[in-house]
Amino acid sequence: MKNVTIGPRLAFSLGLILLAGAVFTVHSPAEDVDPFQKRINEAIARGKDNLLGQLPGMTAKLPGGYPMGRLSLPLAAALKGGASTKDPVIVAAFARLAKLQPAKTYGVSCYLFALDALARQQAKEGVKRRSRTFVGRKPHQAKGDVRKRMSQMVEWLVGARAEGMGYWNYGYCSAPGAQRHDFSNAQFAVLGLQIGIEHGIPVPRKVFEEIAKILISTQTLIEAPEKINISYGLRLEDLLQKRRTAVKSQSASFTVKPGGWQYTAVKGGSKASMTAAGASSLLVARNGLGRANLGLRQSLDKALVRSYAWINKNFNSFIQAPGGGHGLYTMYSLEKVGDLGEIEKFGDHNWYVEGATVLLDKQQGDGGWAGGYVNTSFAVFFLTRATRLKPYSAPKILTNSPGAGGSADRDLVFIGRLNGFISAKDILRILGDSRDSNMVSVGEEVVRNYNQNFVGELAPVLLNLWTGSSDKVSRFAKTSLQTITGLKSSDRSDYADWYSSFEKIHAMSAGGGVNASTLSGLLKSTESPTLKGKILDIAHRNKLYQLSGDLVTELSDSKSHDYRLKVNGLLNLWSGRSVTPPAPRDADGWNKVADAWKTWAVSESSSLVAGRQLDGLLTSLEKAPPEAAPGIIKKIVALGDSAVPHLRRAVEKNEYSFHLIEALEQLTGKEIGLR
Repeated sequence: MKNVTIGPRLAFSLGLILLAGAVFTVHSPAEDVDPFQKRINEAIARGKDNLLGQLPGMTAKLPGGYPMGRLSLPLAAALKGGASTKDPVIVAAFARLAKLQPAKTYGVSCYLFALDALARQQAKEGVKRRSRTFVGRKPHQAKGDVRKRMSQMVEWLVGARAEGMGYWNYGYCSAPGAQRHDFSNAQFAVLGLQIGIEHGIPVPRKVFEEIAKILISTQTLIEAPEKINISYGLRLEDLLQKRRTAVKSQSASFTVKPGGWQYTAVKGGSKASMTAAGASSLLVARNGLGRANLGLRQSLDKALVRSYAWINKNFNSFIQAPGGGHGLYTMYSLEKVGDLGEIEKFGDHNWYVEGATVLLDKQQGDGGWAGGYVNTSFAVFFLTRATRLKPYSAPKILTNSPGAGGSADRDLVFIGRLNGFISAKDILRILGDSRDSNMVSVGEEVVRNYNQNFVGELAPVLLNLWTGSSDKVSRFAKTSLQTITGLKSSDRSDYADWYSSFEKIHAMSAGGGVNASTLSGLLKSTESPTLKGKILDIAHRNKLYQLSGDLVTELSDSKSHDYRLKVNGLLNLWSGRSVTPPAPRDADGWNKVADAWKTWAVSESSSLVAGRQLDGLLTSLEKAPPEAAPGIIKKIVALGDSAVPHLRRAVEKNEYSFHLIEALEQLTGKEIGLR
């Protein structure tokens, strides 16, 4: 099988910013498999069979010490090696695990590995693959009982850590005598939490802040700086244009002090396994941080590059596969760094090729490796590059659906020619760098398939594509901006102004505490039907009924039929009326609709506003403690005379406290005398 990989780019801006990139593999027909890959495929299959042969005995009589982890580890490896999810051995092992309660960090983390492998293999088995396809890095998210069990394990790991310290013990760090910690337990826990994120299970950001801080603060540096070159694979545009011949790899060079870690959070000396564990944990932490805490991310990226330099300087320590014990754990940890960081080479070392060569030579006649099922599992993980935990912050190409539409997946759009999902903004940036007209059709597909509720986010990237020239790329950018904004201007600055308003509206939508007068001003100042529609959405979500008059004005002033339909529909919803809109291009019909709403607005809109606002205040009053009631009553009185009819009806229901009678007396100036 011939593999073509695509990797990340590195960039520096005001400091070191390390960006992970996109990797995917093109699978050729079976007859095209090269001899080395064929040996790897055979080794994986034999390793899988070896583990499947051991699982029945382990399921029947659980191993001591860490039963959940000791059963989960080979189970996950067997699935990564291609075992069927319907294999009775696999089914029985999961049934046995379902009866166990979480107890140990290693065990819970390995169980998450197994559940992740199960979900991914189920997704693979559910897809009929053609002879040539693109294989993504993220499967369909787990569902049902698998997802429920994942959530339980993730919750346990979050609770088990030493809160605020960034590390884990074998069990709960809060337990008596559990003050010890280590970066091996932490590594497994962090990888387990990343699996949760991959499957849409939330993890508090502070968890990743904590692990990042302790790793940065405890990294041990070698005093003499070293030059390190990191290579990353083929350029994305080359693959998109189907130039699948050998292309010069991307690379970046750094001169830094190499840095590593010990087993525990102390400085002084470094171990190969723990340095790789620390680096992989930082890569996951970077994903978990997202766009938050830029300063911490910059420090994290510097620590990462230093760890890469340490790995390069001590590379032989990572690929010496000992004959027994758990020596392959170090190689497994190296695999995670290479895969998570999308790294092809550390200096001159192709980590996967060199490591795979060692493993192929060390495989035993029974398909396993010296050291039993643990080392065999680690070997299979390495050969399959089984971690496959792709940071969300990186550009992605995925075969399967990227998820349920959450914000983390918003940048991912489906590209037909790739038969997968890809990062929209990264494709557009590459188009801008190359100015290659052959890629414009890809850009058009990206804009067309982007989540239309948020497509305005692409405006800055498109503005950068729109240069002073009249080339195909600039024309594409201009046309796309016109479609997104609803504007027809030929002036770039108009679209920049549009995006400025878009940002303000987006911030208001996400931040809460929306000011009605500010929203009214934005509604009057923008000419874009797209932005106006977003303003209506905010008004409705925040129950800003005082904007009813503005909406009536919009019906008269706007020329967009679709926008008028939205305005009319919102007024119908707020008022409880049913005003039928006219057909498209029926100007007289829209004038009649506008006149009907003007009549309503004069007589009833203020009462509507007061009534709807009063409903919210009454709900608050029901739930408020006695000391808060006077403040709520003050707000009710502030509604004015228009609230009186609604307040009378509330009093008549006899469901509210005497405070409402007090409010009614203040508004009417009459003593009701029901106290």
